[in-house]
Amino acid sequence: MSARVRLETRRRSDPAAFGGEFEETVILRDEEVVAVLPQGDGLRYLVQLSVEQLQLLQRKLGRMTEERPRLKGVLEALIEYKEEQTRGREHRS
Repeated sequence: MSARVRLETRRRSDPAAFGGEFEETVILRDEEVVAVLPQGDGLRYLVQLSVEQLQLLQRKLGRMTEERPRLKGVLEALIEYKEEQTRGREHRS
């Protein structure tokens, strides 16, 4: 079974960017884009967090995520992605 959520890191050419290129992280669920997090977007920090940290953040933010659908979508997708990664490692052990 393939993962429902995938993360892709892409490098793009941009003459205006430092060094002529920039990086973006694309979060996909069932091949549909959930979010594109360009270099410098504060939400890219969330990619580094563990599933436990993401779940804690989701609980602490509570209703605030309802008012910010992009944040909610990113958190939910990353939690699902991290859970899939954890299950995959457990099956290989």
